[in-house]
Amino acid sequence: MKFRAVGSTDLVVSEIGFSPEASDPLDTQRLVRLAYDEGVTLLALPLSPRHDWAVAQALKGGLAGKLCLAATLAWPGAFAALESAVSSRLTALGADRLDVLLLQDVPADAVADGTVGDALHRLRAAGRVRVAGLSIDALAPDTVRVAERAGAAVIDVTLPSVDAIAPLDTVGVSVFVRPPIEAPEPLSFLWTETGRTRRQAPAALALAAASTAAVIATAVNDDGLREAARAALAPPLTAAEIAAARAPRALAGV
Repeated sequence: MKFRAVGSTDLVVSEIGFSPEASDPLDTQRLVRLAYDEGVTLLALPLSPRHDWAVAQALKGGLAGKLCLAATLAWPGAFAALESAVSSRLTALGADRLDVLLLQDVPADAVADGTVGDALHRLRAAGRVRVAGLSIDALAPDTVRVAERAGAAVIDVTLPSVDAIAPLDTVGVSVFVRPPIEAPEPLSFLWTETGRTRRQAPAALALAAASTAAVIATAVNDDGLREAARAALAPPLTAAEIAAARAPRALAGV
């Protein structure tokens, strides 16, 4: 595994993170352990707490203190409600602190008036959260400004297509990237005789951007998780491959 710093913070995470999706808690528990065995240290928990019990069991089973816990929470509108939501999530996980809190559904006015920034500062000061970030639907020209005003050190974004990866070069803030599951057929040159698989190609494109702190992978079985985790060890893209992947002809219909 390879590792990267999250912005200017002292938090270092694996280039590939894992977000649980299995429906069976026992499968989730096993996959969390397997992810760690594959070198993954960033565990990205979704908005729903349905995986928290299984993760707590994995932590009790020897992974406590070895994983960076990132959890997504919806902005509840006020500090007291957010503090309560964080405490509930930590109790369910059997943890004392979230390494990364990713706030979702944050209204622009709550950022502009400093409400969000103040709330995140207070959580960090209390030791409940180490690094704060925002979970957004798409990159925008004002992404950096919004992140700075909210006191966010990282942005978590789901990219619906491969062509959405290119703007990562100019974001200017650390990003957790959730790329498409696999690259489209016009980009087959990224996985044909390259030492990469089709599902590793989007991760390779995202990791080529300096702003990318980690690529968040999902998997529901052992083989899928191993393939995703090993994307960090696949040959990095060459400058020619990156340019070809971003050419309009390659992205036509993507």
